[in-house]
Amino acid sequence: MSIFGKIMSSIFGKATAAGAAPTTPASGAQPSSTGTASAPAGSVAEVDVAGILTKLAAEKQEKLDWRRSIVDLMKLLDLDSSLSARKELAQELHYSGDMNDSASMNVWLHRQVMRKLAEKGGKVPEELKTGSKGIDATKTASGEEKPKSVFGKIMSSIFGKARTASAAPASGAKPSSAASAPVSIMEVDVAGILTKLAAEKRKKKKVKLNWQHSIIDLMKVLDLDSSLSARRELAQELNYSGDMKDTASMNVWLHKQVMRKLAENGGKVPEELKA
Repeated sequence: MSIFGKIMSSIFGKATAAGAAPTTPASGAQPSSTGTASAPAGSVAEVDVAGILTKLAAEKQEKLDWRRSIVDLMKLLDLDSSLSARKELAQELHYSGDMNDSASMNVWLHRQVMRKLAEKGGKVPEELKTGSKGIDATKTASGEEKPKSVFGKIMSSIFGKARTASAAPASGAKPSSAASAPVSIMEVDVAGILTKLAAEKRKKKKVKLNWQHSIIDLMKVLDLDSSLSARRELAQELNYSGDMKDTASMNVWLHKQVMRKLAENGGKVPEELKA
């Protein structure tokens, strides 16, 4: 079965299972001549995709943002959400972009999967088909820049450094076909880039930033707003379920979650920063 086939089967199968046991008919009752009584239970047209996924998410211990993340959507359905599985899904759905740019591919995949589920008869809210609330969707349909989310700014700042570093060939050198290709997200050494930025801050501003353990220092390294309001906004984006007044616990959770999300989007992140 294809990856999309597994996604659709997992979602629509829940509705079919829920409606698979009809009430026992009275003895001798005959099927309706219109055939409506014999229609398969849980018909695709009756499948509330968002409702099923919301229910599944509530049953999971891990907080999964299936509404905006293809990785979390696949995890929610207990499917392989690895980069290789997502690339396979992208091929199935005829993605024409650069598969090495996993951030853009992930945004496209989530939107396309929702559209395909709707085409197959599922009930899908309009915003899930257009990606209007996606955390990584940074452009409108007309190509205009939209305000990035806090996490979007973090990811853009880090991954953007790798693209910038590889964009300028040596003076007088002719760019090869490999050099002109977009930088692979798989090549982005998140820890390496942040360590380099922190060293530059220390040298220029005489300030030591402990980005490996502090979400505040991580945001400062990237020249982003690290205020409590900004961190609370980030917590809301990443679906923090704890007490936002307990900033110590929230900060620890945020740092770990940001590192996990960067890894999910293709960045190389040491295991100890995700654990």
